[in-house]
Amino acid sequence: MKKAYIIFNYTFLFVAVLILSGCGIKLPGKLYLLQNGTVMDFQIETSQGTGDMYAFNHITGENFTGQYTGTYKGGGVSRTTTDGNFNGSTSSIQNGFSNFSGNISSTSSTFTPPSDATARGVLIGDKGTVIELYMEIRPGIRPKGHGEGIDNKGNKYQVQF
Repeated sequence: MKKAYIIFNYTFLFVAVLILSGCGIKLPGKLYLLQNGTVMDFQIETSQGTGDMYAFNHITGENFTGQYTGTYKGGGVSRTTTDGNFNGSTSSIQNGFSNFSGNISSTSSTFTPPSDATARGVLIGDKGTVIELYMEIRPGIRPKGHGEGIDNKGNKYQVQF
């Protein structure tokens, strides 16, 4: 009983680490060949900047693999500093009348997450087609994106995921 419990805990820990790391999660999508309307299966791997891509053309049987690199846009840390003066007076029976004044200053920092990312990638087919893709990606728990591409034969593509 105790051995099964330990095995379960290690298995649970391994699965939790794999899920939380986020590596290797492939998002499904479609790659459209605009000249003739061919719809290809497309997958893009989530990443922190560089990931793998896959596509398959059911009509020609060409299998594509490749990689992309993205950079975040927008967001960051901003600082706000506020300065001010105060004046006043007070009176009491014991201490008499007194005046007071001073300066106040505060600084705060806020973080805004990136609004989106731009990415470029290349898919290389096993039958000689090479597709260059330009994509916009919205970060999130399940990122979404779209983009355009062109291959080494002059064909244009649109990608959505």
